[in-house]
Amino acid sequence: AQPAALHPYAPLLQASDGAFYGTTNDSDGGQGGYGTVFKIKGCGISFIHVFDNVHGASPIGALLQGSDGAFQSIYSADYVLRGLDLLGMTPLFDPDGFLHSQLKGTLNIVSQPYYELGTSFLQSLGRAVALLALRHKEPSPAVKTEVVKAVRQYKRPEGGFGADHASVYSTYNAVQALSFCPVDCLAGVSQWIRRCEWKTGGFSQTPVNTPNYLDEIHRGLSIMRAVNERPRYQHETAQFIGQLQNANSGFRRAVDSGISSLENAYYALKALIELSYWKG
Repeated sequence: AQPAALHPYAPLLQASDGAFYGTTNDSDGGQGGYGTVFKIKGCGISFIHVFDNVHGASPIGALLQGSDGAFQSIYSADYVLRGLDLLGMTPLFDPDGFLHSQLKGTLNIVSQPYYELGTSFLQSLGRAVALLALRHKEPSPAVKTEVVKAVRQYKRPEGGFGADHASVYSTYNAVQALSFCPVDCLAGVSQWIRRCEWKTGGFSQTPVNTPNYLDEIHRGLSIMRAVNERPRYQHETAQFIGQLQNANSGFRRAVDSGISSLENAYYALKALIELSYWKG
């Protein structure tokens, strides 16, 4: 018999097969059911999984990856694939087709005559290329050419990348998008990122800001490694990261305040890994 699937709290995920996938929090009308994963195609519904309280129970979140390898967005893919990589694990379904389609879709938008420069598109390009590299894959030669052309639109006279001015955030995304290129594709970035590095430790979003955020440290160190520049203030930067650790051993984003989160812990650990690269 079909389970009585109730309480679908989360949004649906539409996969490339045209079907919608989702979860319910209950599968027995409140009488001991533990939820389902379901599929809707056309006018029909089928159940992919019924939870039993042994292998999971009562999901309230959306599915992250469809059976065709697709994610809800390139941002969901970024968190999931990087997290799995840190744990030495791989996704259940091959995401390469999804990553290639996301990359080509973003390039199609950027190439349109009505397109206006926006950092979200640069971020999407950077994430798609970086995730393919994480899986030891590369775009085709033709797509690489399009990526270089698109990213060069964001190059600013001061040396970094950005929509209207260079920032660590946009330059990090550009560096990721151009990771398959020779380092001379990033001419001028070395001098610019040096101006964002502070003697007190850390990096600022631009040379005229002050360092404050954990994610800026992670991105600044990643940029320096990409352009083969050794950080000048490694000890101070490590101390800066230490100041961001809370009493519960987690990390906050800002010096003044903030709660611990997995995202901040990721930035802190990745930054410390980047610093360790330059040891010796």
